[in-house]
Amino acid sequence: MSEDSNSPKDLLLDAIESALALLDDRAEARFSRFPIAQDETAEPLPNLLERCEALCDSAAARADEPVRMLHHFACTGGTLIARCLAALPNCIVMNEIDPLSKLHLQSERKPFLPTDLIADIRYWRNPLDDEAVAEVFRAALTEIHSQVNLVGGRLILRDHAHSHYCTRSDATSRSTTLRIVEDASTVISLLTTRHPLDSFIGLQVNDWRHFDPFTLQEYSLRYMEFLDDHSGVPRISYENFVADPEVELQRMCSVLQLPFTPDALKNFSAVVLSGDSGRRGDVILERPRRPVSEELVSSANHSENYHALCARLGYDPDPTAKPSRDAKIKAGWQ
Repeated sequence: MSEDSNSPKDLLLDAIESALALLDDRAEARFSRFPIAQDETAEPLPNLLERCEALCDSAAARADEPVRMLHHFACTGGTLIARCLAALPNCIVMNEIDPLSKLHLQSERKPFLPTDLIADIRYWRNPLDDEAVAEVFRAALTEIHSQVNLVGGRLILRDHAHSHYCTRSDATSRSTTLRIVEDASTVISLLTTRHPLDSFIGLQVNDWRHFDPFTLQEYSLRYMEFLDDHSGVPRISYENFVADPEVELQRMCSVLQLPFTPDALKNFSAVVLSGDSGRRGDVILERPRRPVSEELVSSANHSENYHALCARLGYDPDPTAKPSRDAKIKAGWQ
């Protein structure tokens, strides 16, 4: 070993070599006094130095572990899917993340933010610009990712696309969370969808009217902008997932390079995440569409953007029709 080598791996190997030499000296002295018969048929013990080198190489390889990302609109069943992923072995989900979100600024009073540097600095008289905020976020994410890798975990980032595309902020004026994370790490992404009429009704029920005009036509336009910005990302539908959870979870694990276990579908109810704005339950099953108002039926029938979005995703745009199995297949795995 060269005298100027000081990498952690070299220092560790140097210490192990010294320890092995000391053990050899002590063993030779002991066996010279108390010789024992040698079993010539026994296989030699694994070389400790080689095993340590293998462990070091394995740890170095984990430094390239990707960040997994999950993308979807609000009220599309994303929390259910994220909970199932979080129930997989060694998976850690950071939930509803968007470093450039300004939704919290709509509160009349500054919320309690003792651990959130980015959210707090947004209230400053001269707040940081988006690129500076993105740099702070990337630095924090890099350290978190490193610590998760150190303990053998797999980091999954569920972004909050609603903050980007469904608020009064200009969606085209800022970077996506995906692009921000890609500047800090290797990323593997998955996008999930649900029939846009169901997700729009969900926004109405929760009174999440964060953009103007709050219409199905405008919502569909924003949804297509979201799809454009995440083109090429593999896609799966909520409808397919609830129809066959085990098959679809296996497919998600294949894309995200995660270890699959069907036990996740039994244990997901123990996972608590923010969101969960829909009809809650610990059993995965198909649910009927919420009632559609006459006004919304009219909007759906006359909205060009809505019909274009349904065609793009493979859904039947008819607001009075129940999603057919054929529609689910078309809207499913891409």
